[in-house]
Amino acid sequence: MSKTPAANARYCLATVTTEDFIPGTLVMLHSFLTQNRWFDGDIVVFHDGLTENSQLDFTANFDRIRLLSISTQLKSSLKKLIAFKPDLTSRQARFYSLEVFRLTDYDKVLFCDSDLLFCQSVSHLFKMKQALICTGDGSYYRGNGRDTTTFSEIELTADRSINELRQTFNAGFLLIDALLLKEKHYAGLLALLSKQTWQLITANHTDQVIYNLYFNGQQELVGSEYNYMLQHRATLFAKEQVTLAKASVLHFNGPAKPWQSKQILTAVHLDAALIQAIKLWYDAHIACLTHMYLKGHEIDTPMNDNV
Repeated sequence: MSKTPAANARYCLATVTTEDFIPGTLVMLHSFLTQNRWFDGDIVVFHDGLTENSQLDFTANFDRIRLLSISTQLKSSLKKLIAFKPDLTSRQARFYSLEVFRLTDYDKVLFCDSDLLFCQSVSHLFKMKQALICTGDGSYYRGNGRDTTTFSEIELTADRSINELRQTFNAGFLLIDALLLKEKHYAGLLALLSKQTWQLITANHTDQVIYNLYFNGQQELVGSEYNYMLQHRATLFAKEQVTLAKASVLHFNGPAKPWQSKQILTAVHLDAALIQAIKLWYDAHIACLTHMYLKGHEIDTPMNDNV
């Protein structure tokens, strides 16, 4: 078993879940702990109104876990934004990731979307000193940038323009240092949930817009093997020669999630290469269910002095 990357460091694994994402969240957490046995930090799951039974799925099966409700500040900001942009209503939970910047008591926080699957350890990333470690988004891997006003994808010009974002990043895997885990940054991120920001946004993104606008230039991009977005496999291979077999973390980005059988059946008909990734997820799902079963049947075994 490898040692913790930094002695006495306070680490946290954070995510967001909703009722329909619980299977994904459970598998993500379990796969992370399985592949990162050095991790002895906390787990935080942000939610907005999980049932008591659903909350028990987490508290009964994972140690050092906290379930935190979405803050009234974020709810208020989202209410105003959705009144202006009603099309965001069904996607408002994607903004809940902003709550990670409330976690000011840690040296590093790894935020992960609930549709990730860990296949290898990411311990060495925790040894890096940069304030924000992440991976590129689809635009970056295609060699493009994004417009600072609309966040739409654009072809980069030879000379940097104030209207261009370069090295844009995906919001599904963010390793955040204590340097950025500050109340002022939480307030700054929420300030971008405004009519002024969103009146011209045309891209179909949510929290990713906020992060790229706010942290532009502060990000350190690592290889796509740490956030292997399955919908962008060909693009990732063309730029970095990363394959499914080399990926440390799989990201089931896109509308079809492994625990949604009907959507997955449609997805594999259109893309048979997804089958191997889905198999890996179901293997991890079985391991997670086994862990939950054994956790639920733990008994105190009397000490036998003759053993």
